[in-house]
Amino acid sequence: MRPSSGLTRHTLLVLTLVLGPLAAGPPQPGPGNGAAGEGRAGSPVTPEGQQAPSLLVMIVVDQLPAELLDRYDPAFTGGLRRLRDEGLRFLSTTHDHAITETAPGHATLVTGTWPSHHGVVSNQWWEAEPPSFKAVLNVVDPKAPVLGYPQLPGASPAVLERDGLADWLQAANPDSRVVSVSGKARGAVLLASHSDADVFWFEPALGRFVTSTHYASDYPDWVTDF
Repeated sequence: MRPSSGLTRHTLLVLTLVLGPLAAGPPQPGPGNGAAGEGRAGSPVTPEGQQAPSLLVMIVVDQLPAELLDRYDPAFTGGLRRLRDEGLRFLSTTHDHAITETAPGHATLVTGTWPSHHGVVSNQWWEAEPPSFKAVLNVVDPKAPVLGYPQLPGASPAVLERDGLADWLQAANPDSRVVSVSGKARGAVLLASHSDADVFWFEPALGRFVTSTHYASDYPDWVTDF
């Protein structure tokens, strides 16, 4: 996603999906849904005779245009070096929508639909609430406060109007586990879509990773220890 004005920091967003063998592809897209997966519900997602993957890792990096992968190629080591040398690159792909802010971009990546269909049209927008309007700050949800800190508004995927990759995986295999972690709530929440997920983001006011009451009633020990 190319940077838009007002974005000043690079944010690493990681969605880790730990799965059992996949049995079916995503639901067949409906009219106007954009180019979500091409598979039909119930169709195999791997060629016959091949073992389905047990782990899928999706990483999204804000403000990392593709040309930087070439410009800084000599400096890459470790994971980025492996992606450059062993990965598959698509050189003519685009975000087919006008606003390349964080929230609509992530929602588009996981649903395969345009913002006009998945409902996350910007990082912040206004909705009619007669007799006036209310501000919507993407995934921020006062009805789902930060777990353990009810004075802080938490987050949920309530604004996302379509299912996404994580939902399709759990529909294919109910034993699939979804873990989504980000520096910001919008990254963690939107990449997990509406799935039954472990979702955590960093809360600067507390200096720790948190979740909301939408996702859990208690923190796992590994999060607290970290």
